[in-house]
Amino acid sequence: MCAGGSAADDGSFEDGFGVPNIFLGTPDTMVQRLIPSAYPAQLTKACICWRVGGSGGGHLPFTVVAYADGAIPGALLGSVTTDTGTLLAGTATFIGISCVPMNAVVLSGGIYVGIKWNHLDNQDFFVCGDTSSTTPVAAMFSSTNDGNAWHASTQDWPQLHSLGIRAQFAPPQVSDPDPPNAAPLTSSQYPNFRFWVRISDARLGTSVADCVPETVCVAGAIPTRAEVFVRIVGPKTNGYLWPNIVKFNTTKTEVWIQQVSTGDIQYYLLPALATDSDTLPGVVDKTGFLP
Repeated sequence: MCAGGSAADDGSFEDGFGVPNIFLGTPDTMVQRLIPSAYPAQLTKACICWRVGGSGGGHLPFTVVAYADGAIPGALLGSVTTDTGTLLAGTATFIGISCVPMNAVVLSGGIYVGIKWNHLDNQDFFVCGDTSSTTPVAAMFSSTNDGNAWHASTQDWPQLHSLGIRAQFAPPQVSDPDPPNAAPLTSSQYPNFRFWVRISDARLGTSVADCVPETVCVAGAIPTRAEVFVRIVGPKTNGYLWPNIVKFNTTKTEVWIQQVSTGDIQYYLLPALATDSDTLPGVVDKTGFLP
């Protein structure tokens, strides 16, 4: 139920609500402004409370949407389509949906989170609503044209103080950087692999021809002097090929290794060393690649 997340309700819902002109058959959208507890924050999960009326229950396909902050919802940040599954009539149920694929990040303020659905798919489904007079009125909007125009929900439902829409946030997920836009290094020792090395964020490593066996030797500032050694050993007892990386510099060094047959890329960051460091640490990745 999005425990520990962002919510505008008081924990109880007295009614269910929808977009007033629902019987036009067009997809309807309802959103509510939610605020993370810290920044930057990535929207990782939305929880939607569905109130099922009538006597039959059933299911309803719907789409979770997120819009940028503002006086009204701004640009669409992302969407995820899902289904409620089968719900019984007379129930109010939270459905949780992962929003990680949206990659919606909040740097300040809030974010509008909500749902888009066609009410004619199941006319017994409504969004839970908190009508308690002690609940602060949230910023809630509806749209009947995919967010091209918005209408304040309280204009249609003055008794509505907040919707059953909650969200979880987490620090943004950081993806590995892509390899440099440059020709990769190759070696006859490892015909199924390609390599990129970048030193100090700017200098691309180059191959050193006179290299020790079963090793990719990479030069930095001086073309004939290797600063980085890369080996791929195995398969080892756990069934994996193990990339081994050693550097002979004190600066930040990045290494990308791509397995040609699969397209898989592993990224390794060897950070700059502290001024008082007396070691040159390397990397051994024991689950690097499958043969």
